[in-house]
Amino acid sequence: MQQKRMLHSFVVLVFLFVLTLIAGWSDTDIAKTNAQEIGTDEIEDETEEGTEVINSNIDINEVGLYYVTFSTVDSLGYETTITKEVSVIDTTKPIVEINNSSDSLWTNEDVNITLSSNEDVTYYVSYDQENYEKLESNTLDFYESTETIVSIVAVDNYNNVSDVYETYVRIDKDAPTVEDNQTIEVEDLENFELTDYIEASDINGVNMTRGETVENVDGSYTLNVNVFDNLGNSTNINVIVNVN
Repeated sequence: MQQKRMLHSFVVLVFLFVLTLIAGWSDTDIAKTNAQEIGTDEIEDETEEGTEVINSNIDINEVGLYYVTFSTVDSLGYETTITKEVSVIDTTKPIVEINNSSDSLWTNEDVNITLSSNEDVTYYVSYDQENYEKLESNTLDFYESTETIVSIVAVDNYNNVSDVYETYVRIDKDAPTVEDNQTIEVEDLENFELTDYIEASDINGVNMTRGETVENVDGSYTLNVNVFDNLGNSTNINVIVNVN
């Protein structure tokens, strides 16, 4: 009887020793990239005291909570088991796709940007490449003339942050800037180039046409000139032409 009690005490001491060895497994977070250290299938790791890991079945490709069962058996067949939790977490950066209705080119129409990702994310946007604000949806709309770099980042449910994605919004809805009622001096009314005499500016180029034909004789004339850029934004001005 005394020998049996001594064996039972030995079993208790062994079990306490095993618990000390595996205490670090409790509530453990395992990154998907590092979970290979534990394994993907059933794991068996036997020590001198007879400890083994059974029924783990951890899938490193599937985020979630798993349970690992440890068992210890002494030489008399006494067995004790304990179960530990292991969490497989996601450490992969989300990927963002940007659909820009203007393809980052100049346009005189509204621009819509739609964002999508390979997982559930929250989007953040910056218009100065420094300060970011949270987006409440996955779309951005632009209506006014602007030339802006739009920077996007995404954060998934595991706080993984994506790379910075950028797209351009280039909207020009403004006609060329030009002074009305200019007075110019020419020698040949039929052949002179309007752009050589009339000052106008626009980020998307300047073109001009005159609306009427005037007899090429000396005198003072008023021409109606249409000034427009390469996107079709236009304005009409009157130009006083003195033919000498």
